[in-house]
Amino acid sequence: MKADETVLPVSRGCNRRDLLAGVGVASILAFFSPSALWAQNNGGGLEQFAGRSATRNGKDYEPWRQSMIWQYRKSDRHPEIIIQANSIDDVCAAVKLAADLRKKITTRAGGHSMSACFLRDDGILLDVSRLQEVRLAPNGQEVIVGPGVIGRALNEYLRPHNLAVATAHCGMVPVSGFWLGGGVAWNGNAWGGMAVFNINGVDIVTADGELRHASSTENADLFWAVRGAGPGLFGVVVRFYVKCYPLPKSIQSTEYIYHLSDIVEVAKAVEEIGSQVADNVELLTIVAQASPEHAEKCHGVGCNQAVYVNAIVFGDSVGEAQEKLAPLHNHPIVQKAIGSHPMKQETFESLYTANERSFAQKRWQADNVMTDRADKIAELLLESVPNCPTDNNAAVLVYKGNPRFPDAAYGIIGKFYLAYYMVWDDAADDLAVAKYHVDYFKKAKKYSNGSYLNEFNQEGRPEDLPLCFTSDAWDKLKGLRRKWDPNSVFHNFYGQQ
Repeated sequence: MKADETVLPVSRGCNRRDLLAGVGVASILAFFSPSALWAQNNGGGLEQFAGRSATRNGKDYEPWRQSMIWQYRKSDRHPEIIIQANSIDDVCAAVKLAADLRKKITTRAGGHSMSACFLRDDGILLDVSRLQEVRLAPNGQEVIVGPGVIGRALNEYLRPHNLAVATAHCGMVPVSGFWLGGGVAWNGNAWGGMAVFNINGVDIVTADGELRHASSTENADLFWAVRGAGPGLFGVVVRFYVKCYPLPKSIQSTEYIYHLSDIVEVAKAVEEIGSQVADNVELLTIVAQASPEHAEKCHGVGCNQAVYVNAIVFGDSVGEAQEKLAPLHNHPIVQKAIGSHPMKQETFESLYTANERSFAQKRWQADNVMTDRADKIAELLLESVPNCPTDNNAAVLVYKGNPRFPDAAYGIIGKFYLAYYMVWDDAADDLAVAKYHVDYFKKAKKYSNGSYLNEFNQEGRPEDLPLCFTSDAWDKLKGLRRKWDPNSVFHNFYGQQ
């Protein structure tokens, strides 16, 4: 297949000159002083950046800072300066600036971290959302992608080529943070187990401000870290080289609905069903608000919530979907369903849209575990959900099976991934929701194999962040950080020194 020449705005590569030469550290330091007026006169050394920038004392700073967080709960952390890169040159310059000023730097693409872990007090926040290169590689088997590209746009670009890649369940999420932290993706069990394992290589700006390539054969230890270090990565990925898959010709979904009181039995049944279906069948068990008609059928505790079992087949025909869904349709658990929806045709866009309807602009918090004990996790939900301080909460159990991953920073596995989302409106409820959520995961920790970094509650239980990695991977990451970032140019994980 010939490479497609149509691209979104392409980022330039770093040239090898010192991008800060002639600016002068003394003049750069000026824009960290309270009297800096660079926002009005483009002075103080920031003229080297083609993109937008703001210092904490500038009039545009706070509205911009808040707009970078996708939800209404705005974390109270304030970097000294925000730089939006228009090019890879800007990325190199920002990292060199941080090194010269001995200011730590962190990176943001879409701001979809529930904990806003990219926001740190002091230092520099580098926004790479405008790096949106997309092009098909000459081999026709991988796509070259900038960090700011959203999943919806990427799969829409690939659709005419009858290709697709593993992206987040919300189409508006940019690929970079999602992939770097692991990536629980659509059709994830068939496409790499976790989306991060579809990364064949990256171009990355390291702590010395230089652009390097990392893959299994070039800077292999850095590539090991790229595949899973997420917001703790000691570099800025500016270009991904990612494996593509044939676009499914037919995506079919079906759903069964149950009382909350049946959740433990449902979880056990889904584990049985999951062991019998193919990898291209995605099984989602969701605890969420019940519709009025289903609430009316319920008696007892928890009637405002229901359990939804969704099955989605990423295949080639309706006949294939019917065959692969037989273990679900023929299981005795369907006899207990209080409602169902027949199989229907889906597209990536319809899946993205349906999922995004759940992510309204409100106050949000998330946390998760990987577990082999879905039954125990379900028991805790049955006990806890009726006492949740917000009715608008959703727990999602994704069947992951028994994956085997290559050696990489990401390494936490479990038969199920549980993500539990809290959604509420009033800031006065922040403390009650936070306490409920942390208390749930203190109990769930007993049945946990670890957690998925991207949706881990870094604000609520930062002491457990090492549980997002195996102990060996955690130790190796610390060693690689000392090697690749000896002067600590990059911020460490949130809550870690």
